[in-house]
Amino acid sequence: MAMNFNARKRMANAIALGIVKGLSFFAVGLLVLIIGYLVYRGVYKSERIESDVVPMAIMERTGIELMQPPLTVLSNKKSNLRHLSWFTLRNMAVGSVATLRKVSSTDAAFFMYVEESAVDALAEMLCLTSQRLMNGGAVIASREQVLERGSQQDGALVVLAGELEGKVPRGFRVPILDSYVLAANPSVTALYDNNRVGSLTGEQVAGLLGGKIANWATLDGGDIPVVALDASMGSLDDVVTALSSTDGAVAVLPAAVYYQASRQKLPVELLRMVRIDRGSNITWSYLTGRTIESGKYGGILTIIGNTFVMVILTTLIAGPLGIAAAVYLVEYAKKGRLTSIIRAGIDVLAGIPSIIFGLFGLLVFVQLFGWSFSLISGTLTVALMILPTIIRTSEEAIHSVDRSLREASIGLGATRIETIWKVVLPSASNGIATGIILAIGRAVGETAALIYTIGSSTDFVKSLTSSSRVLAMHIYLTITEGQSFDRAFASALVLVVVVLSINFVARALMTSSSRKQKGKDNG
Repeated sequence: MAMNFNARKRMANAIALGIVKGLSFFAVGLLVLIIGYLVYRGVYKSERIESDVVPMAIMERTGIELMQPPLTVLSNKKSNLRHLSWFTLRNMAVGSVATLRKVSSTDAAFFMYVEESAVDALAEMLCLTSQRLMNGGAVIASREQVLERGSQQDGALVVLAGELEGKVPRGFRVPILDSYVLAANPSVTALYDNNRVGSLTGEQVAGLLGGKIANWATLDGGDIPVVALDASMGSLDDVVTALSSTDGAVAVLPAAVYYQASRQKLPVELLRMVRIDRGSNITWSYLTGRTIESGKYGGILTIIGNTFVMVILTTLIAGPLGIAAAVYLVEYAKKGRLTSIIRAGIDVLAGIPSIIFGLFGLLVFVQLFGWSFSLISGTLTVALMILPTIIRTSEEAIHSVDRSLREASIGLGATRIETIWKVVLPSASNGIATGIILAIGRAVGETAALIYTIGSSTDFVKSLTSSSRVLAMHIYLTITEGQSFDRAFASALVLVVVVLSINFVARALMTSSSRKQKGKDNG
């Protein structure tokens, strides 16, 4: 009987231990999964990009023989220009592009340099006259001169005559030139029962041209058979003629041919393409560049700086106040109804949603005090929000200090304030620092309390009354304004790194302080 009881007891213990371990591994695994996904999305981007041209990667899958232009296009590596469409190149040539912000998200002025012997070929490829090309602002010079000048301008694009022989010149890259479009008869792009053919993927284009997709209804279009046209019909002019007169017709055309057909007002429509741009999400230029157009372009250096400024000011305000309040409650306040009410109030404030503090900051600091949306309004709001956390954690840390230390200090002739300053607080420093670190972590990631108080300026804060934007606010605005999920994830990863850095530095300082205190005690 005793053996059965012991066996059941061991089994129950084993089951309980298994459940505890399983829940622990599940919790840790879930946290690792969340952090891992955040790191992955922060480091690597997967951006959906729509364009009027067929990406070269899709063109290669169709098996269509491509006509290579008798030119070489080079871009300065700092321009971050990796893909270039025919329409963008034409706009560049006629002087319609002044900056690369909308082309490659790079804050650099655009400069175009064309080799003298490449002017006529470039003008013909872009359906321009040589004079119009020269009037567009392009610098015409020898090969050596355009390469030299192009290497000195971050936003430079260089056009050379003929194919490039040998290695790509230092400081340049060869962007992928997408110069083909997917054109269709107007019957394809018409509206049918509130549906129409949208942007197409590479698989859909291959299916259209390869015969796997036989009816446009498959792509939310009308019940029209797909008629794929190609160069075997004759000249490109014959293809355009058949395209404009055949319902359901589709064909891949050079962008220049489509442009000329549209200028002649032929009934030919353009089908937009979609591609996934994969690559590095966080770059050095993103971390060190200034924010442009509310974060749509540029980097986040000023926003990182504003975040650290807010954290420092918040800590300087909330830290001393919280520690002083904790010292009073532990060392001076008498046990009674009033003290209980104060502690209950602190607990209630610690659980109030942050948006309530934001509304309080809006009414008091922004409107009543007249500080408007500024750094000081946001900092004071966040300081009030984290103050209850600092008070409660500091109170527990001070309360845990052995009473004998206080009695020994007073017995040696120290005053009460000297005992608190030189004995109690150093002994409770680890717990106090932990509470402040937790509070800072909440302050750095705060958004709701700052929406109504701190403002949204992306410039580096110049004074306490200047509007500013911090990382958490930047992430929120980047998503709500529909700018870029990839940029939001990159900023989120930076925010995590900032929080970890603050925690690491705080713990290092705390450890160093503890070692010095132990050295003094041993001495």
